[in-house]
Amino acid sequence: MTTRRSYTDEQKQAALDAYAEHGPAEASRQTGVPTKTIASWAARSGVQMDAGARSSAVEAAKITWEIRRKTLADDFGRAAAELIEHARIAARTSDRPRDAQALMTAAAIGVDKAQLLAGGATARVEHDVTDPQARLAAVHELKEAAARRASGQATEETA
Repeated sequence: MTTRRSYTDEQKQAALDAYAEHGPAEASRQTGVPTKTIASWAARSGVQMDAGARSSAVEAAKITWEIRRKTLADDFGRAAAELIEHARIAARTSDRPRDAQALMTAAAIGVDKAQLLAGGATARVEHDVTDPQARLAAVHELKEAAARRASGQATEETA
């Protein structure tokens, strides 16, 4: 069971003032009052964020997600490395090969998630390389894709 905390009128007013000026996340950080509590007080009392605070709150949420996303990508990468090591040990010492297989599957999922969160490729395209014409077409397609990426990167770097 959770206990409800009570706040003084001064604490409520400080939280509402911070909410109006900076938005809910910053108000919570400054006052220690949960974001949902501050939002509830603001709705009941009619306090609204000014336009600048709303814009800042949205930007802060984006930045917060970027930090969390990078942290998650690192965590998935570290977990995958640990799982691979455990799979190696299980492959040498376990009499159940499925243990190692399950660990490698989990590691592969971790690598995929780390790659996705880091902004890397999430799919790959298979090409039929047994047919010479298909192979040539695939090479041209890859060259064009590389050229498009290079020109996009050059455009971003000069902007």
